[in-house]
Amino acid sequence: MNAMEMYDTIYMFASHECREIFGDDGSLAREAFRRSTAGDMLPGLWLELPLLGRPRFDLHITYGKEAICDGAPFPQQAADGHGALLNWYAEQKTSSIAGLALGYDAGEGHIQRPAAVHALVEGAENSGEPDVEGLFSHLGRSDAAPRLAQFLRRVPREWRLWYFGIFTGRPDAPVRADFFVDSMKGAYAKDTSLLAAHLSQMGIAASSDTMRIAEAILRSPFELELQFDVLPDGSAGPTVGLSAGFHMESIADARRRFRDGDAARLLEFAEKQGLADGRWRCAERAFFARGKKERGGMRVVACAPKFVKFRIRDGAALDAKIYLAAWAADTWNE
Repeated sequence: MNAMEMYDTIYMFASHECREIFGDDGSLAREAFRRSTAGDMLPGLWLELPLLGRPRFDLHITYGKEAICDGAPFPQQAADGHGALLNWYAEQKTSSIAGLALGYDAGEGHIQRPAAVHALVEGAENSGEPDVEGLFSHLGRSDAAPRLAQFLRRVPREWRLWYFGIFTGRPDAPVRADFFVDSMKGAYAKDTSLLAAHLSQMGIAASSDTMRIAEAILRSPFELELQFDVLPDGSAGPTVGLSAGFHMESIADARRRFRDGDAARLLEFAEKQGLADGRWRCAERAFFARGKKERGGMRVVACAPKFVKFRIRDGAALDAKIYLAAWAADTWNE
């Protein structure tokens, strides 16, 4: 299977019994994927699925060096004009960036260009300071580097930067930074005032909605992740994301935990808070692994839950979304 065939297989199996979340038309996401790949290797995929409102999904395409080099050199205008950026990253011998991601607002009908470009930091070859200036300069947004640097100076030392980037396709081009804070989860669970103090340090008020959601994640076995938008003056924007990150042992384990386990309890909380409706119950039908024999081996494509994100704006909870990760591999536990 080439990359396009693998994408079609993933979409078919993930969405077939889960139209309540995906909606009925994935053609725009497919076109965005087609324009953003070269070669036969499947980039990583994140499928962003709102749990309120019109059923739809947005598409995030993640590129490690292998996926880029498989189609390299990317034509300069590939990936909607970001081919040069992908080639820049692939040509670095070592990098403080683990991968690049292009995000398309396909669910809103906007695929003329990626809405967002992010640099993944976690797992980079070089653990030094991420090349913020390099990424933003290749996007023609060198002005964004100082505001992110200013924002990062506020970050508690225990937090780990997962990714940073910029929404070049949205008004005012907000910068985004996302952090793993799992090393502090025990301390936050024991004393939530410490989390409130760290949020205040970042310029975010610890509202009752914010803390209620944080406490629900802290009670779960899942990782806590915090996402911020950065305004032109280097301050935090009004919207913050609190996410519960999943590490499932297998597809069967993911299905069980979404059917009647800890993931189901977290989403029941979201529904009771008015942040999701009942569509989340079909999500476990989107998790799968399928293999096909080819070239003397087995090619497996799979889809599993990555995280659930709760959005809060000006202290008021807005909604919840589920993110699915899809990929190709040699083996996966069914």
